Amino acid sequence: MTVCGHQMKSKFVLIDARGHGEAASRLSARLLGSMGRLASQPDNQSLLAEINALIYNTDDIPALATAAAGTFNDLDGTWTYAYAGLPNMLIRHNGLWSELQPDGDKSLPCGMMNDSGYYQTTTTLHPGDWIMMYSDGILSTVERHKAKHDTANLIELASSVDAETTEQFFPAFVERLVEANQRADFEDDLTLILIERK
Repeated sequence: MTVCGHQMKSKFVLIDARGHGEAASRLSARLLGSMGRLASQPDNQSLLAEINALIYNTDDIPALATAAAGTFNDLDGTWTYAYAGLPNMLIRHNGLWSELQPDGDKSLPCGMMNDSGYYQTTTTLHPGDWIMMYSDGILSTVERHKAKHDTANLIELASSVDAETTEQFFPAFVERLVEANQRADFEDDLTLILIERK
């Protein structure tokens, strides 16, 4: 998460490296070392393309990563976002959750192809809107006991949490995830970023 020097643009990047242990740790360290430069990319398509190239051209770390990037522009209230294999973000507007779909086909994870293309989409955030960015471990946890595997299950779970503020919602939602998992020890790592436009 970064904010530009003029405090007009905030960027949020979520990268979920495949695997665990030493290989994932080395990939994470390499990505983290480049994030200062990458996060300054004005557009998210270029950012994901650079992350893709960094992973694809790293011979000593055979890996893949899913990613999502979003930029909030405080001047006009726009949220510009792009995906690389990560599940679609959710938006909560007027108390109702829905998906933030990409303008184009779902993009491949980073590291699969040298010249992967990424679609960038812009929407307007209104005061009080929330954005939920999350890793696919959350989606698989919610889907575990469902017949149909899609984001609708996550929207249903998020909608079941009665909360007016992000401070109330976050712990209650995590509690619902633990209930859906039937234990506090999750099979996959979970990352959840909750953003509110004030």
